[in-house]
Amino acid sequence: MKSHDKDCRFMAARDVTEILIHSSRQLDFGEQDAICSAILAHLEDPYVDNQANAVKSLQLICPMLSSNMICM
Repeated sequence: MKSHDKDCRFMAARDVTEILIHSSRQLDFGEQDAICSAILAHLEDPYVDNQANAVKSLQLICPMLSSNMICM
């Protein structure tokens, strides 16, 4: 999700979100932290569509996160 190409960053975040929302696997704290950090970094992306995609991704994965992760 750190490509120089804005479209690759957009699709990577979108693909990760799609995989997560269709997965029945429970994420451990380390995985949650890594995913949230990567998506939160997209909020500072210079491309506004990537910022909007990050907000949408967070909205979709938030129910899957532990309450400790949400409070951070």
